[in-house]
Amino acid sequence: MTVDTRTGFRFGEWEAYPLRNLLAGPAGEVRVEPKVMQLLERLAARTGDVVERDVLLEELWSGRAMSDEPLTRCIATLRRVLDDSAKDPVYVQTIPKRGYRLVCPVEALQPATQQAIASPKDIVDRRRLVRAVTAVLAVAIAIYAGYRAFHHPDAQATQPVANMAKPATAPAHSVAVLPFANLSPNPDNEYLSDGLAAELLNRLTAIPELKVAARTSAFAFKGHDSDIAEIAGQLHVAHVLEGSVRQSGDRLRISVQLINAEDGYHIWANTWERPFTDVFEIQDEVAAAVVNSLRVELLNPPKAVERTDPEAYRLYLRGRESYLGKAERDVGRQEPSWLDDALSHVTHSLAIDPDYAPAWSLLAAIQFNQAQWMTGDPTETYARASAAAERALDLDPSEHYALSTLAAIDIVWGWDYESAARRYRQALDIGSGHPDVLDRINVMYSWLSYPAPTFVRDLPDRDPLNAGPVLNDALGAWKEGRFNDAREKLAVARRLAPNAIRLHVFEALFAFDEGDYATAARLAGDLNPVLELCSLYRMGRIKEAQAGLDALKSEGPQAYLAIANVHACWDEPDRAFDWLQRAFDAHDPRVMLIRSMQLFENLQDDPRWEKFLDQAGIADEIVERVDHIIRGGAS
Repeated sequence: MTVDTRTGFRFGEWEAYPLRNLLAGPAGEVRVEPKVMQLLERLAARTGDVVERDVLLEELWSGRAMSDEPLTRCIATLRRVLDDSAKDPVYVQTIPKRGYRLVCPVEALQPATQQAIASPKDIVDRRRLVRAVTAVLAVAIAIYAGYRAFHHPDAQATQPVANMAKPATAPAHSVAVLPFANLSPNPDNEYLSDGLAAELLNRLTAIPELKVAARTSAFAFKGHDSDIAEIAGQLHVAHVLEGSVRQSGDRLRISVQLINAEDGYHIWANTWERPFTDVFEIQDEVAAAVVNSLRVELLNPPKAVERTDPEAYRLYLRGRESYLGKAERDVGRQEPSWLDDALSHVTHSLAIDPDYAPAWSLLAAIQFNQAQWMTGDPTETYARASAAAERALDLDPSEHYALSTLAAIDIVWGWDYESAARRYRQALDIGSGHPDVLDRINVMYSWLSYPAPTFVRDLPDRDPLNAGPVLNDALGAWKEGRFNDAREKLAVARRLAPNAIRLHVFEALFAFDEGDYATAARLAGDLNPVLELCSLYRMGRIKEAQAGLDALKSEGPQAYLAIANVHACWDEPDRAFDWLQRAFDAHDPRVMLIRSMQLFENLQDDPRWEKFLDQAGIADEIVERVDHIIRGGAS
């Protein structure tokens, strides 16, 4: 029987809208690849009849397919979306050695019916939400991007963005700490002005009753001539703290003022001219003045700034500047020299004062990043990072940065998400929702492909000029079917960090999802060889794709997971699981991220997938326990 499917059609419990590549049924609305929809159309147009495999290959791939694997993959995708079974089909039946047929009745939809469902709903079932609502980091989506990121061109730093959406009224007890101006004759003293501002920001962030804009966003205004009202509006705060630092010999002149963003008037201002040794008392006094000026009622008095030798403190601030100041957020790239420079300063600081907890915490973070960027065996470096973090906590149990670093090590090297969750929960209890802690927790939920709690998802409001959370929101919106919203967020991220590796990978991924494989291959390039090879394969450029896969196989254990992902994308499950096991046996840290890797979706209906997740310690029940711990449940 022939059916006109052009305006849409109903088959079984589903409705299909070919012009929008959209299926609507028991699982909500699902967007499918153009080739999958074209395949369904051809089966529906001849419902009940067998459509030969050769006919489908010729009509859909115009003779470019070198084998029937693209057709087999599309059939598998269609069955997964429809929750259909090859053994007991309700929709698509395989006719061995011949082809396929649609076995359910098909009815053409009237144009009016199609018009009534003009836009995708934002409701999806739990299974799709768990798989896709959270976004992934560059190392999760671009499995291979981290390995080649050293060779990426210089990236542009995050910039303020005008006309961003913001709350109508900022909380009364909210403040942004801007980078202080360096008024010293020596421009190299900028490490001191920036460092003191960042230390004050961290000091205020530790006060639960205050909402403090994250450093990433507040420091985006460095070097920009913006008025206070504009800054406060973009950062969603009611007040701005700004200042200047001038150093002459061992004396400091520090001026600080707290400004009401609504009217531009100073609420409080003060200037200190003291020896450098008084810098800690000044920080305490500034924090107290902000709290008093904003009339914040504290449940507990904030902890005093930790004291150390002045020279040790200078070296610590220089190390922080090397580690944080030069690294551009969400670019996906760090120069080894930055980490080496930071390591040199912080180790010299600890040589002067071996009991300075913040320096140990910074050392742990530096060593953790060094381990991530190593191409050899990072075991010893991870061990050193862990020891440094433990030393920081021995000296000061409130060092939540050290806890966050240990949690990250638990995941990528210890392969223990539950231990990481307990550390993150402890860091939350200590750090009162510090943006950096929330950011790392958000990353963990992204890796687990699980919806994060509201207090984590609200991170963009604390850090609105950080491209990372914006990109995460963009991918989540895309996977939920809110395509216009996703593209708007992608445009914001592009203005914030136009050269971020993840931005280009996301653009390639979105093009891939739309079936624009040529654009996906072009954008992926060296940033994501897996996505490039999948795109080439789906374009029918099989020889090029195979050559690229052969090149990956020559690169050793660091490419095992990428190879598994390629085979999964090509719908070769036996080979994919073989290479997944090799990656597991090689203790590739990225195995912990596979729940979030979209190109593994072809494997997720295979019984071996759940067994592998269980083997790796990332099965559903573990993810649920992790979420329970983060939300404050017993561990």
